[in-house]
Amino acid sequence: MPIMVTGGSHARRDASGLRSLNNLCQAGYYYHQIERLAAGQTPTPELGTLRALLSHMGKDYFLGFRRKLAGH
Repeated sequence: MPIMVTGGSHARRDASGLRSLNNLCQAGYYYHQIERLAAGQTPTPELGTLRALLSHMGKDYFLGFRRKLAGH
């Protein structure tokens, strides 16, 4: 399971934002792996969490843009 942010000396108020970012990164990571499995490919465990998040957000943005242009 990918972990972008681990425990440490973060203050509580800062940790909630980091936990949220970590959760978003993990969602992007697992979404990418599920897409690969659905396409008949092998998972890529070496995929970084930040790269997975950016890829996931880019795909969602692009899909939303296409839907808007299609009038949905």
